[in-house]
Amino acid sequence: MQMKHSLFFLLLFVPSWLIAQVGGTIADKKTGAPIPYANIWVENQNLGTTSNLEGKFNFKENILGKILIVTAIGYENLSSIISTNSLKIELTPKTYELEEIVANPRKKIELVIDEFHKLSLFTHRFSCGGTPWIIAKYFEYLTSYEPTPYLNKLRMHTICETETATFNLRLMYANEKGEPSNDILKKNLIVTVAKGTRKTTVDLSDYHISFPKKGFFVAVEWLVIESNKSEFNHTRKGSNIQSIELRYNPSFRGVENRNGIWVYNNGKTWDQLKKHLLTPSEIVIDLAIELTLTN
Repeated sequence: MQMKHSLFFLLLFVPSWLIAQVGGTIADKKTGAPIPYANIWVENQNLGTTSNLEGKFNFKENILGKILIVTAIGYENLSSIISTNSLKIELTPKTYELEEIVANPRKKIELVIDEFHKLSLFTHRFSCGGTPWIIAKYFEYLTSYEPTPYLNKLRMHTICETETATFNLRLMYANEKGEPSNDILKKNLIVTVAKGTRKTTVDLSDYHISFPKKGFFVAVEWLVIESNKSEFNHTRKGSNIQSIELRYNPSFRGVENRNGIWVYNNGKTWDQLKKHLLTPSEIVIDLAIELTLTN
């Protein structure tokens, strides 16, 4: 009897946030295999996370009764009400057909578009503060690209405050409305960047991707995983109050451009952001990405 009372009082002192933690795994509905790097949002809230290599994820916040939105390349998006602390979420593989890609072994000429030195590099950066999001840059197709119709490589300005960091690089078709749509590649293209500020190059030549006639998007998707996390001291503007804030690496430099980035941060829709939040209203900011085409 005394042991039962002791257990009861012990439970009274268990932190409520620990009891309310929600976690689980994300798996392929067809094969049961875990799905790494799936991004998970809480509907209508600035909360999200990413599944790790074993498909596991965890929320410290009390989100019971709310709706989770889960997205992963090659799978249908899923919305699910959180009814328990331990979840097993199964995603259905997409069945849409991709355009046939014809390989051309010749690599004789190259064309570089959106070269960095021809654009005005912006000092601020696009970064992730703890909720996963995706930003995308649109590349319009021009008839002058016909002699070099294949994607060869791309370069971007990255800033990394950890020894290394990883992100998901996505190549996406444009739909009839001109918005980012289906992924050109069926799987994640995980890119690892080194510490510091540098130009990171990604080789695309092995995929033999022809430039879509409707144009396409290059998107970067942050992964909210432990190995990408760094902390920094932040002082609020106009005060001496300091706080420790989280950043998930890497960050990406922007350029002044005519288009503006596309943003996906709620698990539902894409929106075009015509200006950076830290710039005057007349400045339009896009991702600093340089694309090399070949024949």
